[in-house]
Amino acid sequence: MPTQEERLTTLEQTVALLRKRSGAEIQDLNRNVTMLLGIASGQELDIKEMKVSLVTIEDRLDEHTTILNEHTTLLNEHKELLHQILARLPEKP
Repeated sequence: MPTQEERLTTLEQTVALLRKRSGAEIQDLNRNVTMLLGIASGQELDIKEMKVSLVTIEDRLDEHTTILNEHTTLLNEHKELLHQILARLPEKP
């Protein structure tokens, strides 16, 4: 059976080893968290740019929808005029 002195030495070595390993693991964790924060902040900027682009696209789509509606209205007016003209023409014998 080990003496109290040997047991205390073993305990001190174990504590020192655990502190060393924990410190290295904490440094690794800090490094990983820092990298993730950098990635996340970069993505935040990308998302802001995408939102601005999306607003621009929505505005242009609204403009195109308005123009398409105007063209549809005009086409319907021309169609109605054509029907009126065709109705006035005499039928073929």
